Amino acid sequence: PHSVEFWAYPLGTGDSAQNLFEADYSNNMRIQFDKSNSTGTGRAEVWVENSTGGDSLRIFNNWFKPEKWHHLVVTRTDRLATIYVDGKLDDGTADSGLNSQANSTLETAPATNYTGNVFIGRFISVAGTENFDGYISLFSLYQKAYTPWDWHKPIQERCKQKGIEFFSSPFSSEAVDFLEELDVPFYKIASFENTDLELIKKVASQKKPMIISTGMASIADLELSVKTALENSCPELVLLKCTSSYPASPENTNLKTIEHLREMFGVKVGLSDHTLGIGAACASVAFGACLIEKHFVLDRKAGGVDAAFSLEPSEMKALVDETKRAFQAIGNVHYGPTEQEEASRVFRRSIYVTKKICVGEELSRDNVRVMRPGYALEPKYLDVVLGKKVSRELDVGDRIDWDVFG
Repeated sequence: PHSVEFWAYPLGTGDSAQNLFEADYSNNMRIQFDKSNSTGTGRAEVWVENSTGGDSLRIFNNWFKPEKWHHLVVTRTDRLATIYVDGKLDDGTADSGLNSQANSTLETAPATNYTGNVFIGRFISVAGTENFDGYISLFSLYQKAYTPWDWHKPIQERCKQKGIEFFSSPFSSEAVDFLEELDVPFYKIASFENTDLELIKKVASQKKPMIISTGMASIADLELSVKTALENSCPELVLLKCTSSYPASPENTNLKTIEHLREMFGVKVGLSDHTLGIGAACASVAFGACLIEKHFVLDRKAGGVDAAFSLEPSEMKALVDETKRAFQAIGNVHYGPTEQEEASRVFRRSIYVTKKICVGEELSRDNVRVMRPGYALEPKYLDVVLGKKVSRELDVGDRIDWDVFG
Protein backbone atom coordinates (compact mmCIF):
# COMPACT_ATOMS: atom_id res chain seq x y z
CA PRO A 1 0.00 0.00 0.00
CA HIS A 2 0.97 3.61 -0.56
CA SER A 3 0.14 6.16 2.12
CA VAL A 4 -0.24 9.91 2.02
CA GLU A 5 -0.20 11.74 5.36
CA PHE A 6 -0.74 15.45 5.82
CA TRP A 7 -2.16 18.13 8.09
CA ALA A 8 -4.73 20.66 6.89
CA TYR A 9 -5.84 23.90 8.53
CA PRO A 10 -8.84 25.84 7.08
CA LEU A 11 -7.92 29.50 7.36
CA GLY A 12 -11.39 31.17 7.22
CA THR A 13 -13.53 32.95 4.67
CA GLY A 14 -12.34 34.88 1.67
CA ASP A 15 -13.68 36.77 -1.31
CA SER A 16 -13.28 33.76 -3.53
CA ALA A 17 -12.34 30.13 -3.33
CA GLN A 18 -8.58 29.83 -3.02
CA ASN A 19 -6.39 26.86 -3.76
CA LEU A 20 -3.99 26.77 -0.80
CA PHE A 21 -2.04 23.70 -1.81
CA GLU A 22 -1.92 21.24 -4.66
CA ALA A 23 0.59 18.45 -5.14
CA ASP A 24 0.38 16.76 -8.55
CA TYR A 25 2.01 13.40 -9.18
CA SER A 26 2.18 11.83 -12.59
CA ASN A 27 0.64 8.33 -12.61
CA ASN A 28 -0.22 8.76 -8.95
CA MET A 29 -2.27 10.75 -6.46
CA ARG A 30 -3.04 14.43 -6.51
CA ILE A 31 -3.83 16.07 -3.16
CA GLN A 32 -5.57 19.41 -3.14
CA PHE A 33 -6.56 21.60 -0.20
CA ASP A 34 -8.85 24.60 -0.77
CA LYS A 35 -10.46 27.43 1.19
CA SER A 36 -14.16 28.16 0.76
CA ASN A 37 -15.47 31.60 -0.24
CA SER A 38 -18.53 31.57 2.00
CA THR A 39 -18.52 29.16 4.89
CA GLY A 40 -14.87 29.52 5.84
CA THR A 41 -14.46 25.76 5.81
CA GLY A 42 -11.61 24.02 4.04
CA ARG A 43 -11.92 21.27 1.46
CA ALA A 44 -9.45 18.46 0.94
CA GLU A 45 -9.58 16.46 -2.26
CA VAL A 46 -7.61 13.35 -3.18
CA TRP A 47 -7.52 12.29 -6.80
CA VAL A 48 -6.04 9.26 -8.52
CA GLU A 49 -4.50 10.09 -11.87
CA ASN A 50 -5.14 7.89 -14.89
CA SER A 51 -1.82 7.50 -16.74
CA THR A 52 -3.58 6.37 -19.92
CA GLY A 53 -5.03 9.82 -20.43
CA GLY A 54 -8.54 9.18 -19.12
CA ASP A 55 -10.32 11.22 -16.49
CA SER A 56 -8.91 11.32 -13.00
CA LEU A 57 -10.96 9.80 -10.22
CA ARG A 58 -11.70 11.89 -7.16
CA ILE A 59 -11.67 9.48 -4.25
CA PHE A 60 -12.12 11.99 -1.45
CA ASN A 61 -13.87 15.33 -1.17
CA ASN A 62 -14.47 16.69 2.32
CA TRP A 63 -15.27 20.04 3.88
CA PHE A 64 -13.59 20.79 7.21
CA LYS A 65 -14.39 22.87 10.24
CA PRO A 66 -12.36 26.10 10.18
CA GLU A 67 -9.65 27.25 12.59
CA LYS A 68 -8.62 23.74 13.51
CA TRP A 69 -5.85 21.37 12.46
CA HIS A 70 -7.08 18.17 10.78
CA HIS A 71 -4.93 15.09 10.30
CA LEU A 72 -5.57 13.08 7.13
CA VAL A 73 -4.11 9.76 6.05
CA VAL A 74 -4.91 8.32 2.63
CA THR A 75 -3.94 4.70 2.00
CA ARG A 76 -4.30 3.00 -1.38
CA THR A 77 -4.02 -0.73 -1.97
CA ASP A 78 -4.66 -1.83 -5.53
CA ARG A 79 -8.20 -0.57 -6.29
CA LEU A 80 -9.20 0.45 -2.78
CA ALA A 81 -8.54 3.78 -1.09
CA THR A 82 -9.33 4.53 2.54
CA ILE A 83 -9.35 7.92 4.22
CA TYR A 84 -8.70 8.48 7.92
CA VAL A 85 -9.59 11.90 9.29
CA ASP A 86 -8.35 12.80 12.79
CA GLY A 87 -7.70 9.14 13.50
CA LYS A 88 -11.13 7.90 12.36
CA LEU A 89 -12.08 6.07 9.18
CA ASP A 90 -14.17 8.58 7.21
CA ASP A 91 -17.28 6.88 5.90
CA GLY A 92 -19.09 10.11 5.02
CA THR A 93 -20.28 10.87 8.54
CA ALA A 94 -16.99 11.99 10.12
CA ASP A 95 -17.13 14.99 12.41
CA SER A 96 -14.75 16.88 10.17
CA GLY A 97 -17.29 17.57 7.43
CA LEU A 98 -19.93 16.48 4.96
CA ASN A 99 -20.23 15.04 1.45
CA SER A 100 -17.29 12.71 1.83
CA GLN A 101 -16.51 10.10 -0.78
CA ALA A 102 -14.38 7.65 1.20
CA ASN A 103 -13.41 4.01 0.92
CA SER A 104 -14.06 4.24 -2.82
CA THR A 105 -13.22 1.47 -5.26
CA LEU A 106 -11.03 2.56 -8.14
CA GLU A 107 -12.65 0.75 -11.02
CA THR A 108 -11.83 3.39 -13.61
CA ALA A 109 -8.09 2.79 -13.67
CA PRO A 110 -6.14 -0.46 -13.28
CA ALA A 111 -3.68 -0.78 -10.39
CA THR A 112 -0.77 -1.22 -12.81
CA ASN A 113 -1.04 2.44 -13.72
CA TYR A 114 -0.02 3.57 -10.24
CA THR A 115 3.56 4.15 -9.15
CA GLY A 116 5.22 4.63 -5.78
CA ASN A 117 6.87 7.58 -4.07
CA VAL A 118 3.67 9.14 -2.80
CA PHE A 119 3.82 12.45 -0.96
CA ILE A 120 4.26 12.14 2.81
CA GLY A 121 4.27 15.40 4.70
CA ARG A 122 2.30 18.05 6.51
CA PHE A 123 1.49 21.74 6.26
CA ILE A 124 3.97 23.93 8.08
CA SER A 125 4.21 27.65 8.67
CA VAL A 126 6.64 29.47 6.41
CA ALA A 127 6.80 33.23 6.93
CA GLY A 128 6.58 35.26 3.76
CA THR A 129 5.62 32.37 1.49
CA GLU A 130 3.50 33.76 -1.30
CA ASN A 131 0.08 32.37 -2.33
CA PHE A 132 -0.18 30.00 0.62
CA ASP A 133 -1.59 32.21 3.41
CA GLY A 134 1.48 31.29 5.44
CA TYR A 135 1.29 27.55 4.87
CA ILE A 136 3.16 25.32 2.46
CA SER A 137 3.69 21.59 2.17
CA LEU A 138 7.03 19.98 3.00
CA PHE A 139 7.18 18.68 -0.57
CA SER A 140 6.68 22.16 -1.97
CA LEU A 141 9.14 23.62 0.53
CA TYR A 142 11.96 21.30 -0.58
CA GLN A 143 10.96 21.77 -4.19
CA LYS A 144 11.29 25.53 -3.71
CA ALA A 145 14.51 25.39 -1.67
CA TYR A 146 16.66 22.84 -3.50
CA THR A 147 19.41 23.85 -5.89
CA PRO A 148 18.59 22.66 -9.44
CA TRP A 149 21.15 20.21 -10.75
CA ASP A 150 21.76 22.23 -13.90
CA TRP A 151 22.89 25.18 -11.75
CA HIS A 152 25.75 23.24 -10.21
CA LYS A 153 28.21 23.32 -13.10
CA PRO A 154 27.95 27.10 -13.72
CA ILE A 155 28.26 27.77 -9.98
CA GLN A 156 31.28 25.46 -9.81
CA GLU A 157 32.94 27.33 -12.68
CA ARG A 158 32.31 30.66 -11.00
CA CYS A 159 33.79 29.32 -7.76
CA LYS A 160 36.93 28.28 -9.60
CA GLN A 161 37.29 31.81 -10.98
CA LYS A 162 37.01 33.24 -7.46
CA GLY A 163 39.19 30.66 -5.71
CA ILE A 164 36.29 29.25 -3.69
CA GLU A 165 35.88 25.54 -2.83
CA PHE A 166 32.67 24.23 -4.42
CA PHE A 167 30.59 21.45 -2.89
CA SER A 168 26.94 20.56 -2.36
CA SER A 169 24.77 18.57 0.06
CA PRO A 170 23.37 15.37 -1.49
CA PHE A 171 19.98 14.07 -0.40
CA SER A 172 20.04 10.82 -2.35
CA SER A 173 22.38 8.21 -3.82
CA GLU A 174 21.70 9.65 -7.27
CA ALA A 175 22.78 13.07 -6.05
CA VAL A 176 26.09 11.60 -4.84
CA ASP A 177 26.70 10.10 -8.28
CA PHE A 178 25.93 13.46 -9.86
CA LEU A 179 28.34 15.29 -7.56
CA GLU A 180 31.05 12.73 -8.26
CA GLU A 181 30.78 13.67 -11.93
CA LEU A 182 31.64 17.21 -10.82
CA ASP A 183 34.52 15.85 -8.70
CA VAL A 184 33.54 17.77 -5.57
CA PRO A 185 36.34 17.81 -2.96
CA PHE A 186 34.13 16.88 0.01
CA TYR A 187 30.50 16.37 1.09
CA LYS A 188 28.04 17.80 3.59
CA ILE A 189 25.25 15.73 5.18
CA ALA A 190 22.35 17.96 6.23
CA SER A 191 21.06 17.68 9.79
CA PHE A 192 17.76 16.06 8.78
CA GLU A 193 19.66 13.40 6.83
CA ASN A 194 22.16 12.40 9.55
CA THR A 195 20.22 9.25 10.43
CA ASP A 196 20.15 8.09 6.79
CA LEU A 197 22.94 5.54 7.15
CA GLU A 198 22.66 4.38 3.53
CA LEU A 199 23.33 7.92 2.33
CA ILE A 200 26.26 8.26 4.74
CA LYS A 201 27.70 4.94 3.52
CA LYS A 202 27.38 6.07 -0.08
CA VAL A 203 29.14 9.36 0.63
CA ALA A 204 31.85 7.73 2.77
CA SER A 205 32.61 5.23 0.02
CA GLN A 206 33.77 8.11 -2.19
CA LYS A 207 36.77 8.39 0.21
CA LYS A 208 36.47 12.14 0.57
CA PRO A 209 36.12 14.33 3.69
CA MET A 210 32.60 14.57 5.08
CA ILE A 211 30.76 17.17 7.15
CA ILE A 212 27.72 16.09 9.19
CA SER A 213 25.36 18.50 10.93
CA THR A 214 24.10 17.19 14.28
CA GLY A 215 20.66 18.85 14.43
CA MET A 216 18.22 16.86 16.56
CA ALA A 217 20.42 13.76 16.68
CA SER A 218 20.96 12.06 20.03
CA ILE A 219 24.38 10.82 21.15
CA ALA A 220 23.33 7.34 20.03
CA ASP A 221 22.29 8.67 16.61
CA LEU A 222 25.60 10.47 16.19
CA GLU A 223 27.57 7.44 17.31
CA LEU A 224 25.96 5.43 14.51
CA SER A 225 26.52 8.21 11.97
CA VAL A 226 30.19 8.67 12.92
CA LYS A 227 30.84 4.92 13.02
CA THR A 228 29.16 4.41 9.65
CA ALA A 229 31.21 7.18 8.04
CA LEU A 230 34.57 6.08 9.44
CA GLU A 231 34.00 2.37 8.80
CA ASN A 232 33.15 3.03 5.17
CA SER A 233 36.37 4.78 4.14
CA CYS A 234 35.65 8.39 5.09
CA PRO A 235 39.19 9.79 5.56
CA GLU A 236 38.22 12.89 7.57
CA LEU A 237 35.04 13.83 9.41
CA VAL A 238 33.80 17.14 10.80
CA LEU A 239 30.69 17.40 12.96
CA LEU A 240 28.76 20.68 12.98
CA LYS A 241 26.87 21.56 16.14
CA CYS A 242 23.49 22.50 14.73
CA THR A 243 20.14 23.61 16.13
CA SER A 244 17.43 22.55 13.69
CA SER A 245 15.11 25.53 14.02
CA TYR A 246 14.92 28.40 11.56
CA PRO A 247 15.85 30.84 12.90
CA ALA A 248 17.45 29.37 16.01
CA SER A 249 17.52 31.29 19.28
CA PRO A 250 20.81 31.95 21.08
CA GLU A 251 19.35 30.27 24.18
CA ASN A 252 18.99 26.98 22.28
CA THR A 253 22.36 27.10 20.54
CA ASN A 254 24.36 25.46 23.37
CA LEU A 255 27.86 26.19 22.13
CA LYS A 256 29.40 24.21 25.00
CA THR A 257 28.36 21.09 23.09
CA ILE A 258 31.18 21.78 20.62
CA GLU A 259 33.83 20.82 23.18
CA HIS A 260 31.83 17.77 24.27
CA LEU A 261 31.44 16.51 20.69
CA ARG A 262 35.18 16.85 20.08
CA GLU A 263 36.05 14.95 23.24
CA MET A 264 33.43 12.25 22.70
CA PHE A 265 34.08 11.41 19.05
CA GLY A 266 37.66 12.55 18.56
CA VAL A 267 36.86 14.53 15.40
CA LYS A 268 36.96 18.18 14.40
CA VAL A 269 33.83 20.15 15.27
CA GLY A 270 32.29 23.33 13.90
CA LEU A 271 28.98 25.19 13.99
CA SER A 272 26.03 25.27 11.62
CA ASP A 273 24.48 28.54 12.77
CA HIS A 274 20.87 29.56 12.16
CA THR A 275 20.74 32.39 14.69
CA LEU A 276 20.31 35.97 13.56
CA GLY A 277 23.51 37.99 13.25
CA ILE A 278 27.07 36.79 13.80
CA GLY A 279 27.42 36.79 17.59
CA ALA A 280 26.92 33.05 18.12
CA ALA A 281 29.23 32.16 15.24
CA CYS A 282 32.04 34.37 16.57
CA ALA A 283 31.61 32.96 20.08
CA SER A 284 31.82 29.39 18.75
CA VAL A 285 35.43 29.94 17.76
CA ALA A 286 36.37 30.29 21.44
CA PHE A 287 34.87 26.83 22.02
CA GLY A 288 37.01 25.31 19.29
CA ALA A 289 34.80 25.54 16.21
CA CYS A 290 36.99 24.91 13.17
CA LEU A 291 34.30 25.51 10.55
CA ILE A 292 31.24 27.77 10.44
CA GLU A 293 28.23 27.39 8.20
CA LYS A 294 25.86 30.31 7.60
CA HIS A 295 23.03 30.80 5.11
CA PHE A 296 23.78 33.58 2.62
CA VAL A 297 21.70 35.78 0.30
CA LEU A 298 22.54 38.83 -1.76
CA ASP A 299 19.45 40.67 -0.53
CA ARG A 300 17.01 39.54 2.19
CA LYS A 301 14.31 41.75 0.68
CA ALA A 302 14.33 39.56 -2.42
CA GLY A 303 12.80 36.76 -0.33
CA GLY A 304 13.43 33.03 -0.25
CA VAL A 305 12.71 30.22 2.20
CA ASP A 306 15.81 31.00 4.29
CA ALA A 307 16.18 34.73 3.65
CA ALA A 308 15.01 35.81 7.11
CA PHE A 309 18.00 34.20 8.87
CA SER A 310 20.59 34.57 6.10
CA LEU A 311 23.51 36.99 5.98
CA GLU A 312 23.92 39.64 3.31
CA PRO A 313 27.36 40.34 1.75
CA SER A 314 28.44 43.03 4.24
CA GLU A 315 27.42 40.79 7.14
CA MET A 316 29.26 37.83 5.67
CA LYS A 317 32.40 39.94 5.42
CA ALA A 318 31.95 40.95 9.06
CA LEU A 319 31.57 37.28 10.00
CA VAL A 320 34.82 36.37 8.23
CA ASP A 321 36.72 39.28 9.76
CA GLU A 322 35.43 38.82 13.31
CA THR A 323 35.84 35.03 13.43
CA LYS A 324 39.45 35.46 12.27
CA ARG A 325 39.98 37.95 15.09
CA ALA A 326 38.32 35.61 17.55
CA PHE A 327 40.58 32.73 16.47
CA GLN A 328 43.70 34.87 16.71
CA ALA A 329 42.65 36.03 20.17
CA ILE A 330 42.41 32.51 21.66
CA GLY A 331 46.18 32.18 22.07
CA ASN A 332 47.65 30.33 25.08
CA VAL A 333 47.56 30.61 28.85
CA HIS A 334 49.91 33.54 29.53
CA TYR A 335 50.62 36.02 32.33
CA GLY A 336 52.97 38.99 32.47
CA PRO A 337 53.81 41.38 29.64
CA THR A 338 53.93 40.15 26.10
CA GLU A 339 56.64 41.38 23.76
CA GLN A 340 54.17 43.85 22.29
CA GLU A 341 53.29 45.14 25.76
CA GLU A 342 56.89 46.01 26.70
CA ALA A 343 56.49 49.45 25.14
CA SER A 344 53.59 50.09 27.51
CA ARG A 345 55.79 49.92 30.61
CA VAL A 346 56.07 53.67 30.31
CA PHE A 347 52.53 53.95 31.65
CA ARG A 348 53.21 51.90 34.82
CA ARG A 349 54.68 53.27 38.05
CA SER A 350 58.07 52.53 39.72
CA ILE A 351 60.46 54.06 42.29
CA TYR A 352 62.50 57.17 41.34
CA VAL A 353 64.80 59.66 43.14
CA THR A 354 63.20 63.07 43.90
CA LYS A 355 66.15 64.71 45.78
CA LYS A 356 69.92 64.31 45.43
CA ILE A 357 71.14 61.40 47.62
CA CYS A 358 74.74 61.09 48.85
CA VAL A 359 76.72 57.88 49.29
CA GLY A 360 75.68 56.13 52.51
CA GLU A 361 72.47 58.14 52.83
CA GLU A 362 69.24 56.22 53.60
CA LEU A 363 66.27 56.20 51.27
CA SER A 364 63.20 57.93 52.71
CA ARG A 365 59.85 59.24 51.57
CA ASP A 366 61.57 62.64 51.31
CA ASN A 367 64.01 61.56 48.60
CA VAL A 368 62.20 58.82 46.64
CA ARG A 369 58.75 58.52 45.19
CA VAL A 370 56.56 56.14 43.18
CA MET A 371 55.89 57.67 39.75
CA ARG A 372 55.84 56.97 36.02
CA PRO A 373 57.47 55.50 33.93
CA GLY A 374 57.72 51.91 35.07
CA TYR A 375 61.39 51.18 34.32
CA ALA A 376 62.67 51.05 37.96
CA LEU A 377 61.73 48.82 40.92
CA GLU A 378 58.01 48.16 41.18
CA PRO A 379 55.95 50.01 43.83
CA LYS A 380 55.53 46.81 45.86
CA TYR A 381 59.22 47.13 46.89
CA LEU A 382 58.91 50.67 48.37
CA ASP A 383 58.63 49.50 51.99
CA VAL A 384 61.55 47.12 51.41
CA VAL A 385 64.00 49.80 50.21
CA LEU A 386 63.03 52.60 52.60
CA GLY A 387 65.78 52.92 55.27
CA LYS A 388 68.41 51.21 53.12
CA LYS A 389 71.67 53.06 52.44
CA VAL A 390 72.80 53.67 48.88
CA SER A 391 76.32 52.75 47.74
CA ARG A 392 76.65 55.58 45.22
CA GLU A 393 75.48 59.11 44.68
CA LEU A 394 72.07 59.50 43.03
CA ASP A 395 70.62 62.51 41.23
CA VAL A 396 67.01 63.56 40.82
CA GLY A 397 65.26 61.31 38.29
CA ASP A 398 67.58 58.34 38.73
CA ARG A 399 65.96 54.94 38.95
CA ILE A 400 65.99 52.93 42.15
CA ASP A 401 67.19 49.46 41.24
CA TRP A 402 68.85 46.80 43.39
CA ASP A 403 72.29 47.80 42.16
CA VAL A 404 72.17 51.16 43.96
CA PHE A 405 72.68 49.32 47.28
CA GLY A 406 76.05 47.83 46.30
